[in-house]
Amino acid sequence: MKFQYKFESIKKIKETLEKKAQKELAEVEMHLERCKIEIEKLDNIIKALRIDVSGQKSVRVSEMHHLGRYEEYLKSEKKVLENNMDELVILREAKLEELKTKQKEFKMFETMEEKHLADFLLTSNHLEQITIDEIANQKFARGNL
Repeated sequence: MKFQYKFESIKKIKETLEKKAQKELAEVEMHLERCKIEIEKLDNIIKALRIDVSGQKSVRVSEMHHLGRYEEYLKSEKKVLENNMDELVILREAKLEELKTKQKEFKMFETMEEKHLADFLLTSNHLEQITIDEIANQKFARGNL
């Protein structure tokens, strides 16, 4: 007699859902890292502009005006990225909660499988012991007659 877990298909589905949640969380983390890198790039560009302007001896007013508008544009882009990061942090927390739930569900089915296996082995051992006892009784009965 072979052990068959009756909820194996559900367990596989739960495992697949857990892996999907892990993948989604990893994607959110990747987007967060990209936003951080983009923000750092914008900060470096802004710093480089300031250093470039301060390093020049004379700067025309039109150049200052143009650089000022460019710096404001970069700051607005940075603000958009920071807002995206805030949204991604919230999304990451939601995905983390979802992953925890999926892991609990999968673990529950693993625990149930272990309990069913233990019950199966106990029943199997009991049936085997009954069979051995019957064989021993038959041999004893034949030997005494």
